[in-house]
This record gives sequence, C-alpha cells and structure tokens, in this order.
Amino acid sequence: MKNSTGASVQTGIRTDLDMHKTFAAQVNIIKRPLLYVTGIVLAAMICWVWLSDETLSPEVQRALAVMPRIPPEQNAYYPLWGLNASPELDALQVGKQLVAAQAEAANAKMFAVQFSATPYWGAKPLLIRQSPRRYCKPLGDTPNCSAVLREHRETLAAELQTQAVFVQRYRDLRRYDYFEDAMIATPSAPLFPWSSTRYISELVDADIVFGVAQPSTRAAALAELHAEMRLWQKINRGTSSLITRMVCTAELASKYRLASEMLLAYPDMAIEHREIMAKITQPLTNEDTQMGRVMMGEFRFGAAFFETVSLEPDIKNNPAIDASALPPGLRRLQLAALFKPNATLNAQYTRMRLAGDFYSQSAAAIAAGQSEFDKKINYSMLDPAFWLYNPIGKISLNVSLPVFSSYVYRIQDVAGYSRLVELQRQLALNRTPLAKVGEMIAATDKNLYDPYTQKAMAFNAVTQTISFATNNKDGLKQPLISVKIAAR
Repeated sequence: MKNSTGASVQTGIRTDLDMHKTFAAQVNIIKRPLLYVTGIVLAAMICWVWLSDETLSPEVQRALAVMPRIPPEQNAYYPLWGLNASPELDALQVGKQLVAAQAEAANAKMFAVQFSATPYWGAKPLLIRQSPRRYCKPLGDTPNCSAVLREHRETLAAELQTQAVFVQRYRDLRRYDYFEDAMIATPSAPLFPWSSTRYISELVDADIVFGVAQPSTRAAALAELHAEMRLWQKINRGTSSLITRMVCTAELASKYRLASEMLLAYPDMAIEHREIMAKITQPLTNEDTQMGRVMMGEFRFGAAFFETVSLEPDIKNNPAIDASALPPGLRRLQLAALFKPNATLNAQYTRMRLAGDFYSQSAAAIAAGQSEFDKKINYSMLDPAFWLYNPIGKISLNVSLPVFSSYVYRIQDVAGYSRLVELQRQLALNRTPLAKVGEMIAATDKNLYDPYTQKAMAFNAVTQTISFATNNKDGLKQPLISVKIAAR
C-alpha cells in the first residue's frame, strides 16, 4: 500500500511538473509578442505625448495681429485713461503716453511685473478708493436713486464743484466719435480707473436729477441724460474687453433707471419732451448685446496668458529662489510634454468664435441652447485623448468658457429692462388708463416683449408694475425685473 501510494504521489508530482513546464512553454511562446505589443503601445503613448505642437491657423494669426484702427484724437479710450490725471495735465496726452508705455512693456515680455498707470497721472490725480456708486445701489438696497440723490443734494453739489475739472473731462468723452481698446491685452496690463469714472458718472447723474426737478432746467437735463446714454452705448459697442462690457452694462442700467424714475415722478415729461424722451428710452438692440467682438478680445487676452505659461519656467520656477522648483530646463521639458501653446490657441480661437456667435443670439435662444452649447465646447476628462495630448491646455480651456454665460445674462437683463422703460414711456405718452394697460402691453411691438419668453411683458394691476423674470439670479440682483407705472 505504501509503495502504491508513494508511486501515486510521485506520478502526481511529475504530472504537475509536466503541466507547469507546458504552461511555462506556452507563456514563453506568447510573452514576446505581449512584450512587443506592450512596448509598441507605450511607445505610441510616449510619441503621442511628445508630438510636436500644431502650426497656428491663419485665422488665429490674423486675430492676434489685430491693431487699433481709430486715431487717438477720435478714440475716447485715450482720454478715459487720462481722466484721473492731475488737473494741469491733458487727458488725451496722458492716455497716449500711458498706452505707448504699456505697449513697450508688453513687447519686452515684462509679464511678471504689473504695469501701473499711477505714475503717468501726475502730482494730484483723482484716486477713489471707496465704492464708486455710493448712493445708487441695486434696487433691493436703493428703491429710488433719484430720491436718495436729492436727499444728499448739498453734499453732491459741493462735490460737483470740487471735482469740476474731472467732471468736465468726463463730459468731454462724449465728443469723441469712437471707442476702441488700444492697449495690448496681457495679464499684467492695468485695469481702467473704473472707480473714478463711475464716481464721476454718479455726480453727473445727480446733476441731471437736480435739473429735471425744475421745469426751467428740465430740457437741458434730459439732453444730458441722452448724451450719457450715447456715451455708454458707444463704449459698450466698441469695447473688446469683458470687464469694460460689464461696467457699461451696469452704467446703462443706472441711466435707464434714472429715466424710469423720472417718468414715474413726472409722467407728463413723455408728452412735453416727447422727442428727447423717445431717444432716451430707446431700447438696447442686438448691436448692444452681441458678443463677437468681446469674445475675440478675450481670446487675445487668453493668448497672452498662455504665453506666460510658456515663459513660466524662467519666471517662477527658479531653483535659486525656490528649493523645490525644477531646473528651468527640466521644467520646459515637462511643459513641452503637457502643454502645446499653438494647439491650445487654435482650439481656443474656434471655441471663442463659436461662443461669440452663440452669445450674440436672442436671450431666449441663448437660454434654450445653453446646456447643449456647454456640452459641445467642453472636453471630456474621461476621454483618454484628453490626457494623452495637451492636457494642461485642455484643462485651461475647460475652466475658461462656462463662466461667460452669467455675464451674458446680465447684458440681456439690462436689454430687457430697457424695453420696460420704453413701455413705461409709451404708457405715459398715451396717458393709458390703468384698466387698459394690460391690453396695451399685450398688443405692443414684439421688440418690446419679454426677452426670455418672447411674449408680452407681465402686468400686475395691484402693484402697477410691468416686469419679466431673469434667467439667472445674478442679473440685476433680482429674480424679477420691473418698473412701476404712473397710475391714470
């Protein structure tokens, strides 16, 4: 029995050894092909990652080569840069010097140093560090701007005299025929002195409110309000900067608000000053809300930012300063594998052009197509190709575009608000009885419809308001935008 059992065990062991040898032989047969295939896949992946950058498309080259076309003497951009300058200086000349100095710094690739406009403003510039609009806050905070401005008449009248030089410079901006951004868009470029500009704008608003309150000065005050509307429309239509567009959006909302409050307080103005009031309350058009020019301006700014990424190994990753930093040479190799500047710019140009077209549609079309558009222009991080080629560029592109939608809705909200003010004027002009207001609004021109539903504006007979619902709550800080009409 023992011999039989031992023989069985030995036979089993030999069988296991034979199977192991057979399996090993099979593995050896397929191992080399597997290693070859794995090697080829790894080599392909490495080659894909290290592929050379794309060539810039002709469209991108043309977009990046755009230069200012409007002469400084016709371009309000330059004197706006000189608005803050010391009283003895010429605003236009200051603006020209400042723009030239910034161009020199940009061409020298001085991106690591923030360019400051302050040295060009002289010894006694106007520098406002407080809230630019102290009295006219959003509607939820300041129900009636005109009333608050009148309450502070003494203070504001004194400031109008104290800041007379700067107020006149602001008013002089109206005489320039055009507005065109003239600085080279770089991350180190300065921002416009918007705090000062909007501070002066509110002083002028106060002067208009004081003038409208007196029948003898009402016509002149209304003419100035119309000039204000034209100034901010000019800047709004000419700018290629999103920040400037947002400032213009806020300022235009403030001007329309003054017109609305005046129509409520003095409804007969719509009859007695019908021509100028019709110009003041003219609603914003697609020319005021289109985003093509702005998206191309943001594309150029993005291109300058991507250039700083390419220069980053020499600017920030300096082992002499930071012990944890890679040597610039290794950092450049790392960037070469993960970031392709030209491929990023080509993709960004295509996306920004699509965004410009999409966001230049009607408010209703934008709201309806927003979800699909976001899917169309975003890269999926689950796609292996996302990580195999230019991942840093794709990540940068993914985080840049979606935020534009909230800004676009602000513009569309103000365009809708301008329609409400025009309806308010028409109701006052026709002395429409309260009982007929709903009927009149229902029969109004389609250009005065709710921008999001493309139906007649809502009318509430109890509150005596006409309104529309915003698409995003960030618009005018209200879910519902309305104007109150004068009851008849």
